[in-house]
Amino acid sequence: MAKSVVAFSLNEFDPTYTRVLLNGAFFPSYDFTDLGTLELIQGDAVFVYSSVKSLGNLTTINGSADFEKSIVENLDKLTTISGNVSFFNSQVKDLGNLTTIGGDANFIRSKIQNLGNLTTIGGSAEFSYADFSNLGKLEVIRGNADFRENFYLKDLGNLTTINGNADFSVSQVEDLGNLTEIGGDADFRDSKIQNLGNLTTIGGSANFRDSQVKDLGNLTTILGNAYFRDSQVKDLGNLTTILDNAYFRDSQIESLGNLTEISGDADFSDSKIQNLGNLTTIGGNSVFRNSQVEDLGNLTTIGGYANFVRSKIQDLGSLTTIDGDANFRNSQVENLGNLTTIGGDADFRDSQVKDLGNLTTILGSAYFRDSQIESLGNLTTIGLGVYFGERTDLEAEWEKRKNK
Repeated sequence: MAKSVVAFSLNEFDPTYTRVLLNGAFFPSYDFTDLGTLELIQGDAVFVYSSVKSLGNLTTINGSADFEKSIVENLDKLTTISGNVSFFNSQVKDLGNLTTIGGDANFIRSKIQNLGNLTTIGGSAEFSYADFSNLGKLEVIRGNADFRENFYLKDLGNLTTINGNADFSVSQVEDLGNLTEIGGDADFRDSKIQNLGNLTTIGGSANFRDSQVKDLGNLTTILGNAYFRDSQVKDLGNLTTILDNAYFRDSQIESLGNLTEISGDADFSDSKIQNLGNLTTIGGNSVFRNSQVEDLGNLTTIGGYANFVRSKIQDLGSLTTIDGDANFRNSQVENLGNLTTIGGDADFRDSQVKDLGNLTTILGSAYFRDSQIESLGNLTTIGLGVYFGERTDLEAEWEKRKNK
């Protein structure tokens, strides 16, 4: 071959002999239709409004690739795009031998019908308004996955891992297939997914509001917030841990199943849950106001405040510690049982509490006015003010105890 197989720019490029094109390529102003002998583009490749129709022998683009509004229909021998790729409004229908996209992939409004041999997307993937009905051999999306308003994709097929956020809201996805891990947030709002299948971990928050998810399947861990409000979820399945807040308000959930820990706040107000089952720890605030909860089950610790206003709980069961305020006003709690410590204020006004049980310490203020408490029991410490109102009997008991 008389000429070098390396071209440093498009000015030196000739499809009849050039095998390597350095410094990227911007094709729109060139009238050739076939890349011919070209095998490698070192840098970005832009095909926007290009006359190029065939990629010929091209196997590698070591940069980003933009096929937006191009007439390229088949990627032919191309196996690797190391950067981002955009198929937005492109004519590409088949990804051919492409196995790896190293960066983000934009499939919005693309005509691609088959992802072919693609196994890995190294960045985020946007599938909104895309035409394909399955993900083919795709196994890993290392960034975010946006399935919003994709009206054809129903099955995630071989996809096992989404390292970033996954948005299924207003999508047609019904089956998560082999998906086992979502590393970020998961949004199921207005989706058609009913079962989470093999999914075991959601690394961020999980939003089930207005979704059709009924069964959490093999899901064991939600590392962020869990939103069950106005959802169809009835069974938490194998879920054991929620590492942030849990919102059960206006949910269909009747049992917490295997759930043992909520590290953040827990809102049970207006929920159908009656028994907290195996739950041992709520690390933040707990709201039982207007809830159906009657039994705290194995719950031992509430790390924030506890609101029992207008709840149906009568016995605190195994609960030993409330680290924040405790509000028993207009509640049905009658006996504090094993509770030993309230780390903030304790409000017994207009409550049904009669027996303070094992309670020894209130680190904040205590309000006994209009209460039905019969005796201060084992209470020895009130850290701030104490307000008895007309309960002169309790006031006399406290004064006598202080003077000992």
